[in-house]
Amino acid sequence: MITKFREDHPKLKAIILEDGLASNGPHIRILQDQGLSFILGAKPGDHGYLFEQADLAGKNERRFEHRDT
Repeated sequence: MITKFREDHPKLKAIILEDGLASNGPHIRILQDQGLSFILGAKPGDHGYLFEQADLAGKNERRFEHRDT
């Protein structure tokens, strides 16, 4: 579906918004390969490792920032 969207709209800037079911490595790679920005939902119970890393980053005062260029 994502590749079809990109084929139909090759130059369109888009932000894909999806729930936690789409928050997995293979799907994220497809979005990145298609040059799409995305916002994916995530819950601690479903994505424990992600939340552990975010907690560690906060404790170490590391900040994550993304800028659309």
